[in-house]
Amino acid sequence: MKVKNDVSILNVNPNNFSALIIIGGNGIRKYSEHLSLQKIIQNFYSKKKVIGAICAAPLILATSGALKSHSATCFPLNKMELIKNGIDFKDNGVVIDRNIVTASDSSQSQNFINSIIMILNSK
Repeated sequence: MKVKNDVSILNVNPNNFSALIIIGGNGIRKYSEHLSLQKIIQNFYSKKKVIGAICAAPLILATSGALKSHSATCFPLNKMELIKNGIDFKDNGVVIDRNIVTASDSSQSQNFINSIIMILNSK
């Protein structure tokens, strides 16, 4: 399925959003070195905004530094990449660590979104 974005990645300002959610899939790896995305993640993180990543997307959070000193999960085949980056990998469907929510795969989509909504409602 193709999805059209509402906002260009170059125009994302954390002050205009309550959360940043990064979805996984086969194409997400090409964004691991995307400097604009790394900066956006770091800005959301520094402002203590809610950040969510599902499937392979937690790898992007790891390369940005946002998962440092956090527990996280990801797609099982990517587990060793998180561990190599010093991330406290948890073999759970969804992991909530302060303002960061990670999920293992699409089967956890509902739990993932419910966890993000729960955190947003508590703020």
